[in-house]
Amino acid sequence: MEGGGKVYLVGAGPGDPGLLTLRGREILQRADVILYDALANPVLLDFAPAGAVKIHVGKRAGQHLMPQSEIQAILGRYAREGKTVVRLKGGDPVLFGRGAEEAEFLADQEIPFEIVPGVPSAFAVPIYSGIPVTHRELASSVTIVTGHSRPGPDGGDPIDWAGLARSICKRGTLVVLMGLKSLPAIVARLLQEGAPADTPAATVVSGTYAHQRRVIGTLESLPQLVAEAELQPPALTIFGHVVQSWGRLDWFQSKPLFGRRIVVTRPKDQAASLAAPLRELGAEVIELPVIAIHPLPDAEPLRAAMEHIAQYRWILFTSPNGVRHFLRTFLDRWGDIRRLQGPRLAAIGPGTAAELVAYHLPCDLQPETTYQQEGLLEALTRESDASGSILIPRAREARTVLPDGLRELGWTVDVVAVYETVGTPPEEIEGAIQAIQRNGADWVTLTSSSTAERFVQLLQSNKGLMQVLGGVRYASIGPITTKTAEGFGLPIAVEAKSSTIEGLVEALVKES
Repeated sequence: MEGGGKVYLVGAGPGDPGLLTLRGREILQRADVILYDALANPVLLDFAPAGAVKIHVGKRAGQHLMPQSEIQAILGRYAREGKTVVRLKGGDPVLFGRGAEEAEFLADQEIPFEIVPGVPSAFAVPIYSGIPVTHRELASSVTIVTGHSRPGPDGGDPIDWAGLARSICKRGTLVVLMGLKSLPAIVARLLQEGAPADTPAATVVSGTYAHQRRVIGTLESLPQLVAEAELQPPALTIFGHVVQSWGRLDWFQSKPLFGRRIVVTRPKDQAASLAAPLRELGAEVIELPVIAIHPLPDAEPLRAAMEHIAQYRWILFTSPNGVRHFLRTFLDRWGDIRRLQGPRLAAIGPGTAAELVAYHLPCDLQPETTYQQEGLLEALTRESDASGSILIPRAREARTVLPDGLRELGWTVDVVAVYETVGTPPEEIEGAIQAIQRNGADWVTLTSSSTAERFVQLLQSNKGLMQVLGGVRYASIGPITTKTAEGFGLPIAVEAKSSTIEGLVEALVKES
């Protein structure tokens, strides 16, 4: 084919973004065009390059934004233009989806393609509900059927319900996808074919998400229980003795933060330090990096200070970013960390101290409890007499409490900007915004004054997002961030006792 384009049919998994395969993420990171379904978690779109074209094609049962023929035409058009095209489909691309049809179309058009399997919802959703689809003592077989089958060649039902009923009698497991509306008819047919009325059964909606819900009953009672619970798609139903395991194997819904959707506003390359422990505790985390950290284009003031690094008694770091950007410039200039001799090194808190340790440097001083400029000023006052020079590498815009206080005590202070905080363009966080607009959020975490300010700017530019987050609660990492957030009209519901990521996570667990 001319142009060198290629189409990738990628399984997005059942919803939890952590279940996207490594191959799927790799392909998304170099995509030019993405066509995504309603069941694909939109946060996955943010793995794509900033300039990628993102097209929502719907494809939820009974709700199609775009005809299948048009979807295939778009795949072909962009591929012929030489683009890397991703067709992002919920679950696995060929399990009760149109992936096989799309692959056949591409083959007929002689367009190169690759199918990237995804974690099937038929396996992931049950176990996220504490139900294994097979079990040595309870089930040695599993059958997966769709709740929306097309008539067979003779116009009849193509599913062998009699065979499925026999399988259930022999302690097999039956998993029905997309069958919420047809559940009463499915149950009636299975009962008619001889499946035991007391067979354990469960329906799970929004599986692997924080708002996952399940109803447990029997084959006979399940339709009534589901109706009373007013469950809404997407849904999956399990019939079989494996359902009785749900209480003992309930690993997901028993986590302390299960059911909480938490927005993390830290920069993309720093979000994991907060997102990972929240996910481990059961929260559904939406990474919404409202700020980005950029090195300053003019590093000459910093280089000038480095030429006379030995003249300083202390170098004070007020953030991990300050450590990172200072040392990168230092290593670019000198190429050897051992040249950083003479000054003692101080950190504003544990996170900043850990960044020093990551570069195999000692942290000679940090506040005991107050991880703010005031705390560092107090700690240094106790540690050292006020004589000599101090270097403070920091953000372009920052509070002046520390340098002003040091000068009042008699220190000579050089403040050098080593990085700046900028707002992230909305198109780079489009997927996260869509995820919030789809299901809202319970908490928004704010880890600095910059994140509070930029988050407010995002709300002001997106009225729909502001409306969805009308009842959200805000969690702050410390008093300085709280003061800034409340100054912008964001009411802080909980504040970390210690101004650390660990303190913020602990506060969220306690409050939830």
